[in-house]
Amino acid sequence: MQKPTSKSPIIYLIPGLATDHRLFWEYNFGPFEWKAIEWVPFIEAKSMEDYAQKLISQIDQTRPIFLLGVSMGGMIAQELSHLVKTEALILVSTIRKESERPWIMRFAERFPLYRIMNPLLLWFIANTAWLAVGVWKKEHRKILKDMILKTTAKGMIKQTELSVQWHPKELKTAVFHVHGDKDPLFPIKKQNPDHVIKGGNHQMMYKYRAKIEKAIVDWLKTHFSH
Repeated sequence: MQKPTSKSPIIYLIPGLATDHRLFWEYNFGPFEWKAIEWVPFIEAKSMEDYAQKLISQIDQTRPIFLLGVSMGGMIAQELSHLVKTEALILVSTIRKESERPWIMRFAERFPLYRIMNPLLLWFIANTAWLAVGVWKKEHRKILKDMILKTTAKGMIKQTELSVQWHPKELKTAVFHVHGDKDPLFPIKKQNPDHVIKGGNHQMMYKYRAKIEKAIVDWLKTHFSH
């Protein structure tokens, strides 16, 4: 990580639904400085824009800002880019246009079946998610389970609600979009990503860490001095 100066840029990392800063547990963005955003309570947020407002205090606006968001975190990053001056958005496994919203989001917005989430169902998800996500190391599986359980059933419902009710706005900043070609939630056929991870699904942050990391660092080195 570079030694910070008053003018050096910083990458703010924004995790996705049912995860926290530990999603980035092994990520290393080489010469760039980075900092994971810490969640504040979701429960009182009225919209994704409203929630993004609550995170601004964690951002040093005296330095160049890069926002890296994963899935739901990508939605929050886009809302933040309208609230603080942003050099670039780095979006992973997310959407950035209304036309990219999948049918399941439209359905859930109209029929909020996700509200059936309860502590028992959350416990089941927490104990089996590693299979779907592809997290094989014991210590990583433990962190994944803890992240999901710490979300709580009410928190999961609220995060899902904010996500399915979110509608993208036109972006006015540079964007680097990384997407997996096997993402079942946000199908690549609706996307036009800048970098495709072959074999990557919606949870590719774990299995394809090295490839995602390299793609982002290479893009930053090419497009931005530091």
